[in-house]
Formats: sequence, structure tokens, C-alpha cells
Amino acid sequence: MKVKITTYRISLTNNNGEKQILNFFNGEDDFLNIAHNFCSYIFQNRRNYTDNTGNLRTFTLGYSPSLMSEQRCINGYFDSAYTGDVVDIKESTSNDVLYHVTRDKLQSKKFFFFISVPKNSKYAYLVVQRKANHGVKSILETSFSHYLRFLGYDDYRVHIEDAPSYYLLETMLQHGRLKEVKLINKTLMSSFDEQFANEGVVNVGSFDKVLKFGNNARTQMFKTILFQLYRANYSEYQQVHIAHENFDEVSFTIELDDLSKTFYVKDKSKIRSNIDITNLVEIVDEEPTHDSMIQISLDIITRLIQRNENGEQDAA
Repeated sequence: MKVKITTYRISLTNNNGEKQILNFFNGEDDFLNIAHNFCSYIFQNRRNYTDNTGNLRTFTLGYSPSLMSEQRCINGYFDSAYTGDVVDIKESTSNDVLYHVTRDKLQSKKFFFFISVPKNSKYAYLVVQRKANHGVKSILETSFSHYLRFLGYDDYRVHIEDAPSYYLLETMLQHGRLKEVKLINKTLMSSFDEQFANEGVVNVGSFDKVLKFGNNARTQMFKTILFQLYRANYSEYQQVHIAHENFDEVSFTIELDDLSKTFYVKDKSKIRSNIDITNLVEIVDEEPTHDSMIQISLDIITRLIQRNENGEQDAA
């Protein structure tokens, strides 16, 4: 069984679009307390909504949330359910049908979450265990904003977005192993001779140059150049220039402590914030233990909020 998590960052803006310092976002209130109270509210007040396929979905918590005051963290389990699927529950040895689930019945799954609200930061960080067909980003963002209005904070809105990958990238570039680089061109020529001469009639297709590195390969110069390219901003039609050649896209894969991630130089929206942590947690009865999920979440969030050596704060 694979255990995966998705990482997000949470910000709070006022009517002018200005991000707030979360532990005194209106000059007085601490977002940590608001977030904990919101989790308790959702636990007691299930949210019902309809997805884009017309199925009923619900969103709540499986248990009362746990507040870690000293670490400024909250953890617990979301409970997400949906209708629309027909399922037979069978006995494992005889294959007899024990229960028939009809389309109108809610199918529920519980999955771990972890929220960290650092002091003097414009961002809180959220780790969510991934479960198929049970996304929470949109409903969580909507529900949280509704809750703020319910409390009377009409001038503020919650934003949830994929966690900025460059925090993790900086750590991985410094200490990780570069496994692969892909230099991608999105067109082919009409013959082998033209293709390898890099000239001729443009054809439909793509052509990748792939560099694979062994465990003991010297890759620091590659990583330095890749990091420079990654931090640059490219327009959709602008090519990436490397060693006297132009490419439509460049991707590279880095591994650190059994975490493997692929980064894209141009289309950064393709960089997924989900991480496979199967080898980093303790599994009991096919599920990761609560304590091991807390520990890995603390570790991942530490990487996400890592400051530069000069001590500058999160980017606004």
C-alpha cells in the first residue's frame, strides 16, 4: 500500500488583497485559534455539497481535532464521503455478498491532516493524506471562508494553494541526488537525418534528450545550472537555452531521503506537491500510524518553511 501526502500553504488576505501576519492578522487575533475552532466547528457541523458530476458529497472530521499548542500545530482526520457508486461488500473467503451499497449511499473515507501556523509568518502549512476520489482543497477553502464570515470577519478571505516547491527544491539541490534530466523539444523533423542535424521540415511529435546519473555521479554543476533555470520566469513560447541549444521544456528529478520529485523549468504548474512517504512511516493494518504521520508532517513542513541563510522571511 502506498502512502502519499499533499502539501499546501494557507494565507489570509484583507479586502485590499494584502496578506496578513497570521498570529495577529487583524492586530489582535491568532489564526491558530481560528483554525482550531474551525476544525471543531466542521466536526460538529457536516458540510454538504454537490460535485460537478451531480453526486452528493460531505465534508467533516472523523474525530475532534488535536491542538499542539507549543508547536502551534493542529492534527486530526478529515472525513470525506460521496454518493454515486454501486459497491458490493463481500466476505473475504466465501465471496458471499454481505452488503449491497446503492448509488444513494455515502461512501466515506478518513484521512490524516496536519496544520502548522508558524509565528510571524504570512503562511500556514497544511499536510493532507491523499485518498483517491477524496480531494479537500476546494471545499476546505470555501468552508473556511464561510466560517470567517460566520464569525464576523467579513474583510478577510482564506487562500489555499500548492506549497511553494522551491523551499523543498533548495534543500534537495543542496543535499539530494540528481537522478535524471530531460531536455524536451516538442517538434520532430521529417527524417532521421534532418532530426539529428536539427534542421528540416517540422513534424508533429516530441523529442527528448535524457541524461541519467548513477549514485556516485558528480552532478553539482548540473544542479547549479538547473536551479538558475528553475528560478527564472519563461513565457509560454520562450525556449530554454542550455549549452548552445534551445529546448521547449526542461525537467529534472531529484531524490533525497527516499523522497523523489520532478521539477519543470517552464511549466511549474506541472510540479505536484504530493509526496510518496510509504518508506518513511510506520504501517499497521495497512494504514500509517498516527504518531509516524505527525513526525513526517513536522519534517516536511520544516523543509517547506526553511529560511534562506540570511534569515529572510517568507516571500509575500
